[in-house]
Amino acid sequence: MKKQLIPYIKTYLFLIISYLIVSIIMALLCTFIHLSSFVYQIIIYFFSYFILLLSCLFLFKLQKEKHMIHGIIYAFSYLVLEFLVHIDSLNVFMIIKPVIIFIIFLILCYIKKNNNL
Repeated sequence: MKKQLIPYIKTYLFLIISYLIVSIIMALLCTFIHLSSFVYQIIIYFFSYFILLLSCLFLFKLQKEKHMIHGIIYAFSYLVLEFLVHIDSLNVFMIIKPVIIFIIFLILCYIKKNNNL
């Protein structure tokens, strides 16, 4: 059980540290360069999805087999954590990131399957 949880813990630590670094950089950037809220939101969304993509690649590399099962577990656990953090403002758009996680894992499994032929 411990060996199965360690990759998820490493992946979530990667997510937290990456989000923290990006938020510090954005805070410093916004104090010296005044950006409109629209540009600021676009930058935040871009980095958010980029970090999500990197975390999926990170988890995919950590897991040696059963990638689709781990992708489903990661997407579902991300959805649960997202609901817990944003419990006061639930909306349909919260489902987009877990769906993107699942699609990334599908693409990575397809690429890995075609490279092994």
